[in-house]
Amino acid sequence: MGLWQFLSRRGRSRGGVRLANGPDTAGSCHVTPKGHVECMVQMLDGEDLTVFVPKKSLAQDLINEVAHHLELGVERDYFGLQFSDTHQVQHWLDPTKTVKKQIKIGPPYSLRFRVKLFPPNPQNIREDLTKYLFFLHLKQDIQSGRLVCPSDAVAADLGAYALQSEFGDYNPEVHTPEFVSEFRFVPDEKQTPELEEAILERWKKEKDRSPAQVEYSYLAKVKTFEMYGVDKHIVMGKDGREYCLGLDPVGLWVMEGDTKIGEFSWTKTEKTKFDGKKFTVIVKEDGDNGMEIEHTFSFWLPNKKAAKHLWKCALEHHAFFHTTSVPQEHTNRQSFFRMGSRFRHTGKTAAQIATEARPAQQVQFERRPSQRFSRRSTIRRHPAGTGSNAESVNKAAAAAKSVVEAVPLKSAAGTTEVLASHTIRYL
Repeated sequence: MGLWQFLSRRGRSRGGVRLANGPDTAGSCHVTPKGHVECMVQMLDGEDLTVFVPKKSLAQDLINEVAHHLELGVERDYFGLQFSDTHQVQHWLDPTKTVKKQIKIGPPYSLRFRVKLFPPNPQNIREDLTKYLFFLHLKQDIQSGRLVCPSDAVAADLGAYALQSEFGDYNPEVHTPEFVSEFRFVPDEKQTPELEEAILERWKKEKDRSPAQVEYSYLAKVKTFEMYGVDKHIVMGKDGREYCLGLDPVGLWVMEGDTKIGEFSWTKTEKTKFDGKKFTVIVKEDGDNGMEIEHTFSFWLPNKKAAKHLWKCALEHHAFFHTTSVPQEHTNRQSFFRMGSRFRHTGKTAAQIATEARPAQQVQFERRPSQRFSRRSTIRRHPAGTGSNAESVNKAAAAAKSVVEAVPLKSAAGTTEVLASHTIRYL
């Protein structure tokens, strides 16, 4: 990015929307301009972005500002801004309404920039920046356990790709098992010293591969996970049992525990609707006599807001993956999914993104450092002794741990960071 372009983006105002100066704004003092509301957006790389939006401005202005800040190109419609309501139900910001009307907690209003719609083949995404953002999102989902890694061998592959992306080629003088232990790849209870050593061995094989290349490999491997790209919603069936409804590009499917028990293809889905806490799916299939048979399935959610959120997500998945364009006028087919609500998908569809005439925009962007944690000491990697020897080993381990946690390390960017169990802010 050129100097003039960088300076012109600081503190700019377009259509009344203002971006606060500097990338990291949490904890800074900002004076909200008159007639504006403050929005705090947590980005996928850990950055906190502060944007001031006119009170009467539609949320599309905020979405555009975030996309412009990232310099997202034709693939921006894979993403969205998410917020929580007073019942802790997650919602996607509707671009056709004001921010103030949708979010009841604030101001300042807190949102999260997330991948909203996952294509079946993410490695076919055209822009490197989009791939990187998908990589960050999926890495966080696997680390938190929202997306389950099927085996330690796969986890080792993914960990090696992540380290190669951030640090480049393996260096035996720096990259030890203890170094690997400073990073999180899977949930804490699953990240063992053995897994970290396996990651280190796999990392050695990634020599000379660029960040973009290993991020491509990461996406190609994760797309094979059974739950990749599935938007999950916990519901109750008519029998009073708990189920999980999952939305993906193919359709809507039902799970009981870890077992998939049914799937409704979008091509066979005739209607989706909600009424209070009840969400209903009506599907048609061909009968033995050539006549169509209609089936109705109903599920219950904790409250009306959760039911409406599920219905909106179903509508957007269908519109994004199974229509060639977003109709401007109401159609009969559209009404099957609307059922009285004015909500509809407003961005491009997957087909439109894939056939965009102009070349994909490749922008220069910075890959930010990952969160780091206290490293395992060398002593803790060996079996404990017995008797007085065990006591001395434990004391030595405790001393090593305290030294590691107390001594600041110098990052590659030249900033000071303290290894801790919370997010490190780069100033």
